[in-house]
Amino acid sequence: ALEQIIKRYQQQGQSLFRDNAAVNIVLVSDEQHGCVAPETRGDLSDPAGALARIEAAIKINSKAAAVKVHGITPSPTPAVNIMPSNVLPYKLVIDRSLGKWFNIALGSNNYSSVMEQIISAPADITSADFFLPARASAIAGVEVNGVATMNYKFDGTSKVSITGLDPQKVVDIVIRYR
Repeated sequence: ALEQIIKRYQQQGQSLFRDNAAVNIVLVSDEQHGCVAPETRGDLSDPAGALARIEAAIKINSKAAAVKVHGITPSPTPAVNIMPSNVLPYKLVIDRSLGKWFNIALGSNNYSSVMEQIISAPADITSADFFLPARASAIAGVEVNGVATMNYKFDGTSKVSITGLDPQKVVDIVIRYR
Protein backbone atom coordinates (compact mmCIF):
# COMPACT_ATOMS: atom_id res chain seq x y z
CA ALA A 1 0.00 0.00 0.00
CA LEU A 2 2.85 2.38 0.84
CA GLU A 3 4.52 1.67 -2.48
CA GLN A 4 1.25 2.36 -4.33
CA ILE A 5 0.74 5.75 -2.70
CA ILE A 6 4.38 6.70 -3.29
CA LYS A 7 4.00 5.83 -7.00
CA ARG A 8 0.79 7.89 -7.18
CA TYR A 9 2.59 10.93 -5.76
CA GLN A 10 5.52 10.39 -8.13
CA GLN A 11 3.18 10.30 -11.12
CA GLN A 12 1.76 13.64 -9.97
CA GLY A 13 5.28 15.06 -9.54
CA GLN A 14 4.79 15.49 -5.79
CA SER A 15 6.63 14.29 -2.70
CA LEU A 16 4.69 12.24 -0.18
CA PHE A 17 6.76 13.54 2.75
CA ARG A 18 8.34 16.92 3.43
CA ASP A 19 12.11 17.37 3.19
CA ASN A 20 14.02 16.06 6.23
CA ALA A 21 10.88 14.43 7.66
CA ALA A 22 11.15 11.64 10.21
CA VAL A 23 8.79 9.05 8.70
CA ASN A 24 7.09 6.61 11.06
CA ILE A 25 5.29 3.65 9.48
CA VAL A 26 2.87 1.76 11.72
CA LEU A 27 1.85 -1.75 10.69
CA VAL A 28 -1.30 -3.17 12.25
CA SER A 29 -1.98 -6.81 11.47
CA ASP A 30 -3.51 -9.93 12.95
CA GLU A 31 -0.73 -11.96 11.31
CA GLN A 32 2.99 -12.15 12.07
CA HIS A 33 3.94 -11.42 8.49
CA GLY A 34 2.74 -10.06 5.22
CA CYS A 35 3.05 -11.46 1.75
CA VAL A 36 5.40 -9.59 -0.51
CA ALA A 37 4.86 -8.91 -4.19
CA PRO A 38 7.23 -11.01 -6.34
CA GLU A 39 8.84 -7.93 -7.91
CA THR A 40 9.87 -6.54 -4.50
CA ARG A 41 10.50 -9.81 -2.69
CA GLY A 42 14.30 -9.82 -2.55
CA ASP A 43 15.91 -11.91 0.19
CA LEU A 44 13.23 -12.26 2.82
CA SER A 45 15.59 -13.83 5.31
CA ASP A 46 17.24 -10.40 5.48
CA PRO A 47 15.30 -7.79 7.51
CA ALA A 48 18.04 -5.22 6.83
CA GLY A 49 17.45 -5.66 3.12
CA ALA A 50 13.70 -5.34 3.54
CA LEU A 51 14.16 -2.16 5.58
CA ALA A 52 16.58 -0.80 2.99
CA ARG A 53 13.96 -1.38 0.25
CA ILE A 54 11.32 0.44 2.30
CA GLU A 55 13.68 3.37 2.93
CA ALA A 56 14.73 3.47 -0.74
CA ALA A 57 11.11 3.57 -1.94
CA ILE A 58 10.40 6.50 0.38
CA LYS A 59 13.59 8.38 -0.39
CA ILE A 60 13.19 8.02 -4.17
CA ASN A 61 10.04 10.10 -3.86
CA SER A 62 11.03 12.48 -1.07
CA LYS A 63 14.00 13.72 0.93
CA ALA A 64 13.00 12.12 4.20
CA ALA A 65 15.72 12.19 6.85
CA ALA A 66 14.78 8.95 8.59
CA VAL A 67 12.39 6.03 8.34
CA LYS A 68 11.23 3.96 11.28
CA VAL A 69 8.81 1.02 11.22
CA HIS A 70 6.56 0.28 14.21
CA GLY A 71 4.04 -2.50 14.56
CA ILE A 72 1.02 -3.84 16.34
CA THR A 73 1.24 -7.49 15.33
CA PRO A 74 1.25 -10.95 16.88
CA SER A 75 4.44 -12.20 18.44
CA PRO A 76 6.56 -14.34 16.12
CA THR A 77 6.63 -17.99 17.15
CA PRO A 78 9.04 -20.80 16.37
CA ALA A 79 6.89 -21.38 13.28
CA VAL A 80 8.55 -18.26 11.84
CA ASN A 81 11.47 -20.49 10.90
CA ILE A 82 9.27 -22.63 8.66
CA MET A 83 7.30 -19.86 6.96
CA PRO A 84 7.13 -19.91 3.18
CA SER A 85 9.92 -18.06 1.41
CA ASN A 86 7.54 -15.29 0.27
CA VAL A 87 7.05 -13.81 3.75
CA LEU A 88 9.13 -11.88 6.27
CA PRO A 89 8.01 -11.52 9.89
CA TYR A 90 7.09 -7.89 10.59
CA LYS A 91 8.89 -7.89 13.94
CA LEU A 92 12.29 -8.50 12.32
CA VAL A 93 11.90 -5.34 10.22
CA ILE A 94 10.50 -3.39 13.19
CA ASP A 95 13.45 -4.41 15.37
CA ARG A 96 15.95 -3.59 12.61
CA SER A 97 14.51 -0.06 12.22
CA LEU A 98 14.64 0.45 16.02
CA GLY A 99 10.88 0.96 15.98
CA LYS A 100 8.40 0.06 18.70
CA TRP A 101 6.53 -3.23 18.65
CA PHE A 102 3.33 -4.13 20.49
CA ASN A 103 1.72 -7.57 20.67
CA ILE A 104 -1.76 -7.26 19.20
CA ALA A 105 -2.89 -10.31 21.21
CA LEU A 106 -2.29 -8.47 24.49
CA GLY A 107 -4.25 -5.34 23.63
CA SER A 108 -7.73 -4.27 22.88
CA ASN A 109 -9.11 -2.70 19.73
CA ASN A 110 -8.25 0.74 21.11
CA TYR A 111 -4.77 1.58 19.92
CA SER A 112 -4.72 5.17 21.17
CA SER A 113 -2.29 4.39 24.02
CA VAL A 114 0.01 2.54 21.63
CA MET A 115 -0.03 5.43 19.17
CA GLU A 116 0.66 7.86 22.02
CA GLN A 117 3.74 5.84 23.01
CA ILE A 118 5.02 5.85 19.43
CA ILE A 119 4.60 9.59 18.86
CA SER A 120 5.64 10.76 22.33
CA ALA A 121 8.82 8.69 22.62
CA PRO A 122 11.98 10.72 22.24
CA ALA A 123 13.68 10.35 18.89
CA ASP A 124 16.34 7.69 18.91
CA ILE A 125 17.82 8.42 15.51
CA THR A 126 21.62 8.42 15.69
CA SER A 127 22.08 8.97 11.98
CA ALA A 128 20.46 11.61 9.84
CA ASP A 129 20.45 12.50 6.15
CA PHE A 130 20.78 16.11 5.06
CA PHE A 131 20.12 17.35 1.55
CA LEU A 132 22.17 20.22 0.22
CA PRO A 133 20.26 22.96 -1.63
CA ALA A 134 22.45 22.43 -4.70
CA ARG A 135 24.47 19.66 -6.32
CA ALA A 136 27.96 19.44 -4.82
CA SER A 137 31.19 18.02 -6.20
CA ALA A 138 32.81 17.56 -2.78
CA ILE A 139 32.34 18.10 0.93
CA ALA A 140 34.87 20.59 2.33
CA GLY A 141 33.98 19.82 5.94
CA VAL A 142 31.29 18.92 8.45
CA GLU A 143 31.05 20.36 11.94
CA VAL A 144 28.82 19.33 14.83
CA ASN A 145 28.60 22.05 17.49
CA GLY A 146 31.67 23.73 16.01
CA VAL A 147 33.81 20.58 16.10
CA ALA A 148 34.96 18.99 12.84
CA THR A 149 33.78 15.42 12.33
CA MET A 150 34.58 12.68 9.86
CA ASN A 151 31.44 10.70 10.81
CA TYR A 152 29.66 11.39 7.56
CA LYS A 153 29.10 9.94 4.11
CA PHE A 154 28.53 11.94 0.94
CA ASP A 155 26.55 10.40 -1.93
CA GLY A 156 28.47 12.42 -4.54
CA THR A 157 25.56 14.71 -5.42
CA SER A 158 23.51 16.32 -2.66
CA LYS A 159 22.99 13.98 0.32
CA VAL A 160 25.19 13.97 3.42
CA SER A 161 24.55 11.29 6.07
CA ILE A 162 25.94 12.05 9.51
CA THR A 163 26.32 9.24 12.06
CA GLY A 164 27.03 9.15 15.78
CA LEU A 165 24.58 11.89 16.73
CA ASP A 166 23.13 11.89 20.24
CA PRO A 167 19.35 11.94 19.71
CA GLN A 168 18.82 13.47 23.15
CA LYS A 169 20.83 16.60 22.31
CA VAL A 170 20.13 19.53 20.04
CA VAL A 171 23.15 20.20 17.84
CA ASP A 172 24.28 22.80 15.32
CA ILE A 173 25.46 21.19 12.11
CA VAL A 174 27.47 23.02 9.44
CA ILE A 175 28.16 21.36 6.10
CA ARG A 176 30.60 23.08 3.74
CA TYR A 177 30.61 21.92 0.15
CA ARG A 178 31.91 22.80 -3.31
